[in-house]
Amino acid sequence: MKPGMMGSGLHIAARRTVLLFGVLLGMLAVASMVGTKTAYASTFTVNSTGDKGDQDTNNLVCNSTPLQPGIDPECTLRAAIEQANDNDNEATTVDTIKFSLGGDGVQTISPNTGLPVVFEPVNIDGYTQPGASENTLAVGDNAVLLIRLDGKAAGFASGLNIAADDSTVRGLSVTRFSFSGGIGLSGADNCKIEGNFLGTSPRGTTAGLGNGFGLYLQNHFANPSDSPLANTIGGASPEARNVISGNSTGITFFGGLENKVEGNYIGTTKSGIDDLGNSARGMEVLAETRDVSIGGTGAARNTIAFNGQDGVGIPSADSTGSSIMSNSIFSNGGLGIDLGASGRTANDPDDADTGSNNLQNFPVLSSATTSSRSTTIKGTLNSTPDTIFTLRFYSNPSSIPDEGKKFLGLKSVHTDATSGEVSFTFRPGKKVAVGQRITATAAELDSNTSEFSNPRRIVAQQ
Repeated sequence: MKPGMMGSGLHIAARRTVLLFGVLLGMLAVASMVGTKTAYASTFTVNSTGDKGDQDTNNLVCNSTPLQPGIDPECTLRAAIEQANDNDNEATTVDTIKFSLGGDGVQTISPNTGLPVVFEPVNIDGYTQPGASENTLAVGDNAVLLIRLDGKAAGFASGLNIAADDSTVRGLSVTRFSFSGGIGLSGADNCKIEGNFLGTSPRGTTAGLGNGFGLYLQNHFANPSDSPLANTIGGASPEARNVISGNSTGITFFGGLENKVEGNYIGTTKSGIDDLGNSARGMEVLAETRDVSIGGTGAARNTIAFNGQDGVGIPSADSTGSSIMSNSIFSNGGLGIDLGASGRTANDPDDADTGSNNLQNFPVLSSATTSSRSTTIKGTLNSTPDTIFTLRFYSNPSSIPDEGKKFLGLKSVHTDATSGEVSFTFRPGKKVAVGQRITATAAELDSNTSEFSNPRRIVAQQ
């Protein structure tokens, strides 16, 4: 061996090793690029009312037909959901499904079978369809909805079934789905359902198009009441309002914690005044569902009216903590608020019984009088001793005396530590006309709201 050859050979071998290592790294990088998609938010634009699935869910291109050079891909709603499901999103990334369907007026998507369950976070936004617009009215709903999802041909299916946290559905009319609902939330958390018409056409006045449930929220965990499902149905601004009417049941909760229902019309047309009732309950809170917040102040108040059975029914003994705050509830076939499954629940001393919403005792109104200047309402509450309660007062016309059509105001009271009783006097900010009926509810720190009290007719103060 010539001098220096050993050193030269080692140098060449080292160079070859480095080169081979680089090639291997490059191969691994290519393999990684081919086999794994980067997790980032994508936008898929639905431009077809057809129902074909996506041709290739690995290319991040929504296309339900083979790609052809120079021709825009055809993207159906089914294909868009399939692409969104295959995007491998992280919790912080949310895909968007937009709409750009040609033609004037309402565009109807009629799937032949159930659409895919949404497993990855997605924002499905019907207001992206050209010409659509959100509601701007404080009373009523002037939203222009131009995307209708109709289940007439879908068989035993839901309209949209969302199983992904942090998803949003807005700006859709969803009709004639017979299974779990126009929209179903299955084990999903922190979702928003807003600005939709569930059970009626985009006109917001048409009967006969209802779903089995307008909206169905179900927790699939082994212990449903231990798992938060803090979704918001509607919201505290006019554009978030849903119209959930003409279905079998408007909204059904089955398991979960801390869901909110705010600012919706449940059982009325989009006017918030006329009858388009759900044939059964307006809303029901079923087994192992806790701490549902129904209503609130200002635009967060719901209107729940004209439903065939109860306005709000909480029949299950293990469903507790629901607050029913300041809504307008009237003209329902059953009770405005029904705790338990046997109609009106009688009060009991110190409210020692248990059951749905702890079978909270309701106030007893002893008098309601109106003078030339003001209205005075008096009564008592007997409930858990040494406890602070919020009383809410409502007025009703004589034709629907025992619910809560118009919210008058609230008052905080503290029950006696021994007897569990407290007397109260309440004067609303504006006087109420003679002949109107007054009702009230009681809630423990805005939790476990009672049924409405028996009504008390307002008489002229002598």
